[in-house]
Amino acid sequence: MFCHYSITKAPKKNLNYEIIIDGEDFVKTYQSIIPIGRDGYENEISFLDNNISRKNAILLLFENENWIYELNGTDVFVDGVQVYFRKRLYHHHDIRIGTHLIQIKVDKSKLF
Repeated sequence: MFCHYSITKAPKKNLNYEIIIDGEDFVKTYQSIIPIGRDGYENEISFLDNNISRKNAILLLFENENWIYELNGTDVFVDGVQVYFRKRLYHHHDIRIGTHLIQIKVDKSKLF
């Protein structure tokens, strides 16, 4: 996951993203690595749903590249398309994991 040359070359965190989880703002300090999974397993985005894996996915949010990696748990869908291994995030996306919706805008200064 961390072997991408472009990410390891100059990893500056993205300070311009916005995340909404099931209709509520995700208000945390800006982080480059955000694990997603079940509550009680040290995930920044966590759900009480037993259908979600302990570590279901990881968001990597860097200044020039933003990715979601699925970790072979509950299926992860980005804009209605299932993610296999990883998907690059460019703008506004709807991420669905089980019954939960995560809306992410990787650059909130842009209108798209």
